[in-house]
Amino acid sequence: MREEILKVLKKLEALCSKNEKCESYAFKYMTDRGADEKEAALAVEYLVENGFVDNKRYAGAFARDKFRFNKWGKRRIESELKMKKISKEDIASALEIEEISLGEEDLIAGELKKKLKSLKNSPTEKIKEKLLRFSLGRGYAYQTTKILIDNLLREN
Repeated sequence: MREEILKVLKKLEALCSKNEKCESYAFKYMTDRGADEKEAALAVEYLVENGFVDNKRYAGAFARDKFRFNKWGKRRIESELKMKKISKEDIASALEIEEISLGEEDLIAGELKKKLKSLKNSPTEKIKEKLLRFSLGRGYAYQTTKILIDNLLREN
């Protein structure tokens, strides 16, 4: 590899040491900074072999963070990981994290209650429609969301 590309690789190593990155990010990083596709592929291979990049580890961290901080549902997380070219197996593994599997329904209910407060002066059908659109946009399952919305509107 050329010397300037090796410098870029060292910077990428440092980035990957600080927080999780996926293979597609590493490849794009290298090509954006002057590496040709062959050099970028070699760089990614080096990073994977030396443990700087691991798609499974990245997918788990991504899923946990987006669930906890952005309040995203499984479908939204899955979609975002697919765009990052993460394998189906790694995505499935990330979505099976206990925190996500057990906490999704509670999270949906809490987010729907918050959203409902901002929609109080609307007709019931509009509220239902807006809550459904809100939850689907966040990536929550349709059936679960529909049941929770119906229950929530009955309570209020």
